[in-house]
Amino acid sequence: MPPKKLATQVKVTTGAPHPPTQVQVTTVAPLPPATSSTITNMMTNYNTNQTGICTFCLEEIVQTKWINHVSICLNNAKDLYPIVVVGDEVPSPASKVFKDRFLLKQILKHVPIYTMFPNTILNSNNASWRQGTLLLTASRQSQVSYCWSSRRVRNLSNGFIAKFGIRMGKPRTTEEALGDGMAFVIQNHSQQIAQSRLIGGNSLGYSNIPNSLAIEFDIYANDNCQDPNDNHISVHTNGQGNNSSEHRYSIGVGTPTCQMNDYQLHHVIVTYNPHVPDKQMTISFDGVNIVQCSIVLHTRLKLHNDDEAYVGFTAATGLYHQEHIVEYFEMHRLIKSYY
Repeated sequence: MPPKKLATQVKVTTGAPHPPTQVQVTTVAPLPPATSSTITNMMTNYNTNQTGICTFCLEEIVQTKWINHVSICLNNAKDLYPIVVVGDEVPSPASKVFKDRFLLKQILKHVPIYTMFPNTILNSNNASWRQGTLLLTASRQSQVSYCWSSRRVRNLSNGFIAKFGIRMGKPRTTEEALGDGMAFVIQNHSQQIAQSRLIGGNSLGYSNIPNSLAIEFDIYANDNCQDPNDNHISVHTNGQGNNSSEHRYSIGVGTPTCQMNDYQLHHVIVTYNPHVPDKQMTISFDGVNIVQCSIVLHTRLKLHNDDEAYVGFTAATGLYHQEHIVEYFEMHRLIKSYY
């Protein structure tokens, strides 16, 4: 009988997540089947050390169902990405590989569909990385900036959980007025927003972007926008038309109990659950639900393949100004255990 075939280990040595430009192939002995404990260890490494699976690569793997095993990928080592071991000459479908449904569920539950790193986000000229955080605007007048995922994020229409940390204000206490605010935006218009579309001040950087949904964190009450107060969270969309910070485009609004621009780190969780009767989107601010609204994302917006869009942030200042900072950002798919 012919000798048993050895597995093939593929090491991607390119600096970009996808597609690989250089591949080094070596022959190794087959790995044992993946187990729940190995996945748990991978997730622990990812969550505690910021090392783990390259999320772009794993997302591609899970979608195409082309693997037997996935090993740890070090995101902080620019040239090392997942080692994919294929036990057979023809890749086996994931349904055979992950017979343990708990194992597959752990992968889908714990691995983000998007994580913000310098190499996974495209930002405008006014935005910059500062000590591991993304500074959208410095405290200067008339600034406007944006940042978008470097590729469209999948699995949006079936539900998601977005978690991010924001910081607004000035490092030192001041009596002067501050402005204007920032927004978390889902849009399928373009990765490169034309400069002519960007509007600062009370528009918070997202007004005039078509085919978008924005969750604004607005800390200045503008009469011409009919703002309810100077410290509110509001969900805005105009469907496939140009979005606007005017409150006639709001589908849900609420006010946190604390002042959002106190220059403290605030934790936001956006949960979109289209599987409940009212198709609910909920915005939690520091552990308290502030806004709930109803929306069917893939019908209100025109998503790529009815499921994909760019995600990111915008911010703006006008006559009054402050810093707008994103400390961290990741998104997970909504799986059945959440609803």
